[in-house]
Amino acid sequence: MMNNVSWFETYHDKILSCKVVKLPYKSNVSALFILPHQGKMKQLENALSKDVLLKWRNSTKSQRIDQADLSEIPGKREVKISEAIHRVYLNVYEKGTEPSATAAIAIVPRFLSFVFNRPFLSVIVNEEIGTVSFLGKVKNITAA
Repeated sequence: MMNNVSWFETYHDKILSCKVVKLPYKSNVSALFILPHQGKMKQLENALSKDVLLKWRNSTKSQRIDQADLSEIPGKREVKISEAIHRVYLNVYEKGTEPSATAAIAIVPRFLSFVFNRPFLSVIVNEEIGTVSFLGKVKNITAA
């Protein structure tokens, strides 16, 4: 199984039901990608303000985002496999052979996951003075 883990500035706004990913650009500019929970876009748009943007920008924390797919594992999705170890021993004696094996799987809390598979907002902000250079909404993610 392949996975890709990267560090991003993120924030989960439980009040406005959305996730925010902040990507810094060169100089003092950054982009915010705001992914509302399913069916919450209108609520998010109505609440969007200068104060909300400031809260998001000041609340992001650097976190690992895991892109591994563990969808086939039954049970809770709050964990991921971090390491699997399998060792085989073969003891050879004069009277015969004795095989033995041991296995271990380390399970750790799952990293954050962002899937932009529904409408989302994007904002480009000058971090130094707080001005918004661009505010957009991607409505149809399948259109090329």
